[in-house]
Amino acid sequence: MATPTNYSAGQAVARAKTFTRYAIAMCLQFVWRCLDYPRTAGLQNANQSWAAATMKRYTGSPPAGAPVYWRSGKYGHIAIRLGGGMVRSTDWPVKGQVGNVLISRLSAAWGATYRGWSADYAGHPINGLGSYPPAMSVDKTTVIHASDLRPGKRNAAVARFERALWNDLGGAYRQSILANKAAVGDGYYGDLTKAMCSDAYAKHGMARATYPGGTALLKALGFTNARA
Repeated sequence: MATPTNYSAGQAVARAKTFTRYAIAMCLQFVWRCLDYPRTAGLQNANQSWAAATMKRYTGSPPAGAPVYWRSGKYGHIAIRLGGGMVRSTDWPVKGQVGNVLISRLSAAWGATYRGWSADYAGHPINGLGSYPPAMSVDKTTVIHASDLRPGKRNAAVARFERALWNDLGGAYRQSILANKAAVGDGYYGDLTKAMCSDAYAKHGMARATYPGGTALLKALGFTNARA
């Protein structure tokens, strides 16, 4: 699982409030300083920070301390959510200043499109902002045969294998494939299962493969009665 940002949501809010001026068009750096100064996670602009977020939320009221994002101009815009429905943004109300503003007000004033918010920054969770998708219950004691785990097959062993992969690959990974969660545990060995299997092999330091050729990966996943 990815390491969290150095500063929690509450700390990010407190840090954001200390700034009254900031360099023009440096919204990304401002938000990152609120969360984890001085690193910028290798990102160049707000659009990249949105693309790198793994815990995106498109609806609902953003909690205090969450990064919020807009589609605006060439590079986009990012700010820090405060309490009371406000965000703290650079270049507001004028360039070079930092001020509080409603999401709707900034959107209207700049002709920007509000994208949503995230509970992480570039894949790093922010303490105090929700959590990753939870692990799934998996039977790891009943016999499981690697030969039952092949692309195109549909059976109970595949369902158990998929759930074990979901758990093993970690919270950030689970978040990244959340849109396809319904396929995890459905018992069909499709493209998602193949991709997860390959990534699990890599995680455990083994050569990538899209299905188990033996019992090594099954044992690494914690199956105590794995057979070829």
